[in-house]
Amino acid sequence: MDGSGFCKNAKNLLKGDVKFAGGPDVGNWDVPAGTDVGVAIANTVDASINVGDGYFVFDIIHIKRYNYWSYLKTGIDKYLSTVNTKK
Repeated sequence: MDGSGFCKNAKNLLKGDVKFAGGPDVGNWDVPAGTDVGVAIANTVDASINVGDGYFVFDIIHIKRYNYWSYLKTGIDKYLSTVNTKK
């Protein structure tokens, strides 16, 4: 559920010929019992960006409906903190 699996597959298929962004299909996924959805959403940011060339969220209506904004922010902030320390 972290996003890296399908991004790794895309990277292998595209062979570096084109850039791509990955991201979760939030709200349309099967979440195993006991999964902290907030943590899972936050983790998709880093997992997708580090394997691909960007991040997107599909479907934004689910972020709005379930008020997942803070989880996205957590993931983005975590990613940005690693970028800022690399410079």
